[in-house]
Amino acid sequence: MTKYHQGIYKVVNRAKYMGNDNPIYKSSIEKRAFYYFDHNQNVMRWGYELMKVPYFFTVDQKWHNYYPDAYVELRSSNGELKNLLVEIKPQSQNVWDSIGNIVLPKPPKRKTAKSWNNYQKRLLEATKNVCKWEAAKKYCIERGWEFKIVTDQNLGMK
Repeated sequence: MTKYHQGIYKVVNRAKYMGNDNPIYKSSIEKRAFYYFDHNQNVMRWGYELMKVPYFFTVDQKWHNYYPDAYVELRSSNGELKNLLVEIKPQSQNVWDSIGNIVLPKPPKRKTAKSWNNYQKRLLEATKNVCKWEAAKKYCIERGWEFKIVTDQNLGMK
């Protein structure tokens, strides 16, 4: 089982942060993203798990709530203000390729009980992410925002 680096991120630029308490990072990727939001001069404001996005999970046929990792107000290179809803994930858990196509995990070549069980878990998690992220995209479109997935590759960690 993978143990993630977790803790409380100490916000430096308090005026930019849209929350009462310091955010809790659940991985080194989240910690690095929080540092970027906190210290980047083009990030005007940011917050941790501020938005609640309802989504329908096709596996259990029920509605659930999804809390994207961050909301970011970013000044682009042309001076325009962009509102972003951000999910922070390892690239291995990203189910979208660079042009937005869904890429699900491949079945194992050797179908041992362990490998098949692990594949089923990855497939279930990928399916849940597709449901959540499609709902988040729709939520953003309705508000004129953008939905972004930030990975360890985006942050220069791989």
